[in-house]
Parts: sequence; C-alpha cells; structure tokens
Amino acid sequence: MNKHAGVARHAWNWGLATCKEISEAGGKLPSAIDLHKRLVAEVKSQNLWYYEVSKCSHQEARGNLNKAFKRGKTGQRNRFPQV
Repeated sequence: MNKHAGVARHAWNWGLATCKEISEAGGKLPSAIDLHKRLVAEVKSQNLWYYEVSKCSHQEARGNLNKAFKRGKTGQRNRFPQV
C-alpha cells in the first residue's frame, strides 16, 4: 500500500509541477491524457519503481489532478491545486 500511495503522490506532484511550468509559460494546461503521455515518456523510464505497482495508482492521481483544475475553473475553488 505504501508503494501505491508513493507512486500516486509522485505522479500528482510531477503533474502539478508540469502544469505550473506550462501555465507560467502562458500555455494551455494539458489534459490527463497529455500528462499520461509525458509521464510514460519522461518519468516511468527513469523511475522503475512505477512498474512495481498497478498502473491505476498514477492514473487516478492524474485524473484527480485534472478534476482539481476543473474545479478551479468553475469557481468551486479559486486557487491552483496544492502539493
């Protein structure tokens, strides 16, 4: 369970940092699918412990991050998602 939680937390933090970089550069925020493609290309190959847990761990984290951004856009929360 600790590994699943660690992968989910890492995926959330990585996705949030990636979105902040893109946002500060004036770009459009990536979707959960776009984040998935970048994560597979950039992160999973460097962090082999991602393969020790179910793929659902990081997929749910990215989906939840996407939901957090959508809540921010609709006014339910007026701030950027937090770490």
